[in-house]
Amino acid sequence: MQLKRDVYGNPIQGIGELGTTHSVAISTASTVSTTAFDGDTIRICSTADCFFTVGTTPLTATTNHHYLPAGVIVHVNTGGPGKKIATIGSASGTLYVSEVK
Repeated sequence: MQLKRDVYGNPIQGIGELGTTHSVAISTASTVSTTAFDGDTIRICSTADCFFTVGTTPLTATTNHHYLPAGVIVHVNTGGPGKKIATIGSASGTLYVSEVK
């Protein structure tokens, strides 16, 4: 399988069409997404450094979970539909989540 290329000939990473979007507030207390994901892959990016975890509720993020620097885009396999994401950080911000079809 070959990746598509941009106008400069650079490969473009793509793993699927983006679907439903979610946003989760980042604060000093763990915050969980309100709606479960329909698929098994999500794309996440945050406006502040944070930690996150994916699973079923009850779900609490701690600073021992996965670290996500602000502005970095990551694709995550959730392990199947019905999962949510929880986040925590030392500064307020927003975690943006897009489901990938």
